[in-house]
Amino acid sequence: MSIAVGKRRYTVVMPDAKITCGCGIITEWTFYARKNGTLIFYALDTNHKIVGHTKVHVPQFVAGGGNNHYDLPLSQPMWIPVQKNYMLAFYSQHEFQITYNDSAGFKSYGYSNPSSSGLTVGNSLQDPFSVDDGTRHDRTYAVAAVVEAAHPPMFVNAPYETTIFTHDIGKVVYTATVLDIDGSMDILTITMNHKAEFTFDASTGTITYTTKLPAQTVVLTMTVSDGCPDSGHTVSETVTVNIINARPKFVDLPKSTTVSEDASSLTIPFSTKDDSGDAVTCQLNPALTGFTLTNAATANNITPHTVIALVAFDYSNTPFYELTVECNDGVNYMTSNLQVAVIANKPPYFVASNPGYVPALYEVDRDDLQTVSFKVNWNDTDNLSDVRVMSPAPAIICNTDLGNVLSNDPASANTCPFQIEASTGIITSNETLGKVAYDLEIKIRDNDTTMTNPYYLSVVASKGPFRFNESPKIVNLPTTIKVMENTPPDTYLFKLLFTDENPADTFTVTDTINASHVLKDYIKFNTTSYVVSTGTKPIDYETSTAGEFEIIISDGTGTTQFFTVTGTVTIQYVDVNEDGISLVLNSNATAEFNEDKAPGSVIYSSVVDKSATLNTSIDKNEVIDYWMNCGKDSKYFSFDPIANEVKLVREYDMDKGLSGTATCNITARDTGGFTDTKSFTLTVNQTNDIAPEFPHKNYVFFQRPSDTFFTLIANMSGSDADVVDTPTVLTYRFGPASSKASTESHFQIDEDGILYIRNVSTVPDGSYKTFEIIVSDNDATAPLEGTCTVTVIFSGVATTTTTTTERYYVFLDDHENYWWMFLLGALVFAAVVIIIFIACNDPRIYDYVVYQMNRFAHWCRRKPKPKAPRRTVGKLTVTVNNKRLENDPDNALPWELLAKDGDVPELNQVQADIQKRKEKRDRDYKNFKGLPIFEKGKGPRPDSAQSTSSISSDVTRTSESPKYATFVSKDDNLDEGGEGQWGNLEGATGGK
Repeated sequence: MSIAVGKRRYTVVMPDAKITCGCGIITEWTFYARKNGTLIFYALDTNHKIVGHTKVHVPQFVAGGGNNHYDLPLSQPMWIPVQKNYMLAFYSQHEFQITYNDSAGFKSYGYSNPSSSGLTVGNSLQDPFSVDDGTRHDRTYAVAAVVEAAHPPMFVNAPYETTIFTHDIGKVVYTATVLDIDGSMDILTITMNHKAEFTFDASTGTITYTTKLPAQTVVLTMTVSDGCPDSGHTVSETVTVNIINARPKFVDLPKSTTVSEDASSLTIPFSTKDDSGDAVTCQLNPALTGFTLTNAATANNITPHTVIALVAFDYSNTPFYELTVECNDGVNYMTSNLQVAVIANKPPYFVASNPGYVPALYEVDRDDLQTVSFKVNWNDTDNLSDVRVMSPAPAIICNTDLGNVLSNDPASANTCPFQIEASTGIITSNETLGKVAYDLEIKIRDNDTTMTNPYYLSVVASKGPFRFNESPKIVNLPTTIKVMENTPPDTYLFKLLFTDENPADTFTVTDTINASHVLKDYIKFNTTSYVVSTGTKPIDYETSTAGEFEIIISDGTGTTQFFTVTGTVTIQYVDVNEDGISLVLNSNATAEFNEDKAPGSVIYSSVVDKSATLNTSIDKNEVIDYWMNCGKDSKYFSFDPIANEVKLVREYDMDKGLSGTATCNITARDTGGFTDTKSFTLTVNQTNDIAPEFPHKNYVFFQRPSDTFFTLIANMSGSDADVVDTPTVLTYRFGPASSKASTESHFQIDEDGILYIRNVSTVPDGSYKTFEIIVSDNDATAPLEGTCTVTVIFSGVATTTTTTTERYYVFLDDHENYWWMFLLGALVFAAVVIIIFIACNDPRIYDYVVYQMNRFAHWCRRKPKPKAPRRTVGKLTVTVNNKRLENDPDNALPWELLAKDGDVPELNQVQADIQKRKEKRDRDYKNFKGLPIFEKGKGPRPDSAQSTSSISSDVTRTSESPKYATFVSKDDNLDEGGEGQWGNLEGATGGK
């Protein structure tokens, strides 16, 4: 490269120094320098635009210079992202500051540019091929960049799934969080596949639900890219949005309402709200006769509804109605209960102008039509306007002096000559009275057809003096008055009515309620107004005593002619459910039973203290219902409220993973609907209910009479499905008892179920021993046992009738195989020698081979494996169950033949069992001394952060990585000079 004299700063672009791999990150610069001064290393894209640079100051050299090697590791904030075909460049403060070598085929371009030291990311360097000023050379500069592979970005919180309502317009359903291990040098681009009902804000990474959709599941695809064109650097994940419909809600449906008994209809308006805007349709479920429900149009998410009742309300038959309102918006439904309570109607009563007195006889002129005979007055405590004269006719029934019964019903042949006006109660004659006297029976009722006792009036058709005193007649006694519990004091109950043919008499009215009477505090009678009302104390149905009293009427005329009449008033109290109950369980809040309890058994008796529960209510004649709920364990238990006991419905087996504890709630409800709930615990005791067992019921083994003491036969360990039993508590013994001693003299079995030879030297060749092995779980109360039958057949080297002593013809028995085996071995040896020669002369192959040999040696040292003792036996052929089996003479252990259902397994199964036993033996004798394990690529990255020097950077980002160029070596072995003090390390990076 030709440089004019006097130019002090230089910029060199190396178009052939390209990034040949894919996307990566420059994490270190390495270079050789000949002079001190400032260096700036650049990474350029294919358009020669700077994507990152690193600035470093090489310390002062001792006179004479030299080629010094420097490594410049970069901290993470100073890493430079690069892509394939990006090129390198550098700026040097002095001429020939970077060591170079002229070499053909490697192009470089240098030019003087003092201002290059101020270039930053985004600026462009001059195209090295755009101007030819004689400075292009075939020259290689001692500058290299260490490039590590780039990592693809990833979503931290995706795949993601969320649930929203159909009406949640404007709700943010997802905020993307992405991660790039490469740090902040990558510019990440996040996109979402188009979905008209959702909007995506790339600046915040949020997805917003903007347009209403019906209930469904929407899958959105999110994509993030770090700008690298390589495969795998664009990552897609899904965001699943479950859109559900909101349930409707009742707005103003009351829990209960009242209606008078005399009402002919009832209207209950209410409304529902559905935030999703769906039309809500309601109905009564189950339907109730006389009740209908109408639905109106939906407006602003509100739907009006109306419950209409057209029922003949009757308190005595139906005191209340229970309605269930069920509403549905087409997707979801809801229900609510509505109670309609009927208020009992009180009957009307007659009222006289004078207190309590109405005439019993009235005299009229028989020829004077439309004469006012009498005016009937009445009253009603419910509603005065609700009372009217008995309608339809007859309202008056009259008896003549001849005993004829006449009616004012126009349809009657014999009509009564009197009529009554329904609105005023005035009784008049409508024809000439042909009889001397008439006895009129007058009735009234209210709109609810509640009728009074009849009022009697005698009408005389001619005038004349009264000659004899007649006794008073009580109109409405005897009677029974029913009084509701807790009726307030001084409440009107009843008014006495009586008649007398001598209206001029002076009447005296008394009653029999005195200081000792049971009704003295609860009922009183006014002797002036003749009204019966409640007393000074509220009536308590549970403590107050009902009874009766008499009302005595005397006309008081003269000393010889006066009459006294008596009427009885009976008082009955009506119970009202006043408050709830408190459920009382027996003292034990926990019941225990064993898991082997049979279904249908009683596991907890006398659960509820019914007497104590009933005593907690102040109401009498309570009828209490009970039920039980055990949650997820309800399928195992049932409660009999009559027998007052809990029963086991199905088997509760704790060996199947059940917890053994169930919490149950007992609920009591009284007549008035008040409830109370108490809980108790059912504890299931785990029992030993499953016997241990062996894998098979029958075993067949082949041994030799020459087998020595402690020769292994087989592992006979059993298993127990009981959770309370583990293999460590199982014990083994021989059986049956009659042959146990003989069996123990030949065999032994240890605590782990391993069967060994004890002494079989006296057992004849060709014989067999059959015995039982019993496994027990050693339960302290009721131990359970399992049994298997073992048959051991003893055969020596000598043959039997089905045995051959000849062995198989093997490979080495043929001598012709020796020649070609020798030639093959010679060729293999020559190939190995050639490979070793090549490997020893190539350092890379040699290092790799040494490394692998060390690994192999290390692996061999770490896993020493003792050799199994070898025993040689003769070939043995045995016929068992009509199957012919041959023993392998090279096998170090005897065969184990497992018999299933009287059959013998195949040879490959026997061989597999032998192999498993050999592996177990090897594990028993293995040396377990561990060695440290090193995994390739898992160690920490070398870090030169141990340097104590510090430098500053012209960028604001900080990092724990070193900011120095580390001195490596001097090529010219100068006697003077050294590292010196390093200058500041500066750098900047740009996005891909």
